[in-house]
Amino acid sequence: MGQPARRKGDRDGAPIRLGIRSRTLAVDEAEAQIGALLQWFDGMAAHHPAPIIPVLDEVQHADRILPDGFQLLKSWMSTTRNLPWILCGTPHVAPSLARKGTSGGGAAMGAAAGKGMAGGGADGLEHMELGPIPRDEMAGWIEKQLHGHGVEPEPEVGRRIVEVAGPRTVDRIRLSRHTYLRSLGRDRVGTDEVEAAYGDLILEGSEGFERLWQEFPPYQRAVLRAVAVGVEQLHSQKAAFEYDLPVSSAVTKAVRILREKGQLSEGTPITLTDPFFRGWVLGKAMLDTVG
Repeated sequence: MGQPARRKGDRDGAPIRLGIRSRTLAVDEAEAQIGALLQWFDGMAAHHPAPIIPVLDEVQHADRILPDGFQLLKSWMSTTRNLPWILCGTPHVAPSLARKGTSGGGAAMGAAAGKGMAGGGADGLEHMELGPIPRDEMAGWIEKQLHGHGVEPEPEVGRRIVEVAGPRTVDRIRLSRHTYLRSLGRDRVGTDEVEAAYGDLILEGSEGFERLWQEFPPYQRAVLRAVAVGVEQLHSQKAAFEYDLPVSSAVTKAVRILREKGQLSEGTPITLTDPFFRGWVLGKAMLDTVG
């Protein structure tokens, strides 16, 4: 955690954006200050003519950001009676909230590519589904952004970013940003820079991916390898032979658990939700020499 959140806004009702800065506060002090800030907003909301709505993105990572983050979120929601919350995250966000006991937790959100949203307050959450931005629309938007920031994209750059990053908007934006950073000082950017940026992000996350890999038992690792390669028939004899998959019931169990952990997509075909972790698995873990 960092210093107290910075508030940005104006008298015309522009959104107030909260940012977390350098790690200078103890966790308990940071939690207390965030709680106090939310109480301040709650008091304001009781008398303000316009709604004041906390919007949290990537909420499925709450426990990574703060110890017992889900429990803290539940507490903050239950003590802010005047704030209608909007919680956004990848599709397993709703089951995660439900497992952690957040008020109103419910069923999974839409397609694996979609963004799950839970809107409401302390009395409960209303669940909504938002699918991924269409591929061509996203690719065109990415190229427009690159052009607007002084880098001319060659044909297919936007499409290649979308293909490599997969359906999640957060991954597409991350790869787009890194591709742009690699291209600073150049007049044009091509698909080779997209591939290089993808490799950079895999390398950047490698230590975390290796720690994550250690958490999976062998039968789950086997399923992750097969899915990373693109195997769709996980219960076939061919897949079992080539990727040392366990018996059919164990494969089913592994898929269920890995989906609950947010590592595998819902629906078919099954994919790894994190494209950078997928790249790491393909590059470093196919022979299980890690760990």
